[in-house]
Amino acid sequence: MLTLVTLMGIINAISCKGQHSISYTLSRNQTVVVEYTHDKDTDMFQVGRSTESPIDFVVTDTISGSQNNDETQITQSTISRFACRIVCDRSPPYTARIFAAGFDSSKNIFLGWYPIVVVRSIRAADL
Repeated sequence: MLTLVTLMGIINAISCKGQHSISYTLSRNQTVVVEYTHDKDTDMFQVGRSTESPIDFVVTDTISGSQNNDETQITQSTISRFACRIVCDRSPPYTARIFAAGFDSSKNIFLGWYPIVVVRSIRAADL
């Protein structure tokens, strides 16, 4: 469902922990919120470095071989807490879609007004 909503509508949509949504800011005065419902035809997985419950697969940073010693510390992670979401079809051809954006602990995606780059090829999905 694609809807232009008011500020109160945005707050309600993104504050519901049981509801997945994407909010995309068009301008200072317009935001689009896409709400998702459970779908028996797809499975959704979230990947990131966070160990919070919305994350299905936890990914950790690694230290390059030349820096591998006891004194090496990772000061800033290169992996987002909520890095990406993968949605897979349950029936052939089992298409998988990967969405990368700013996720939060309520499983919502936040996209700013910066242009989205879409790459297409014969076997690729639109992102």
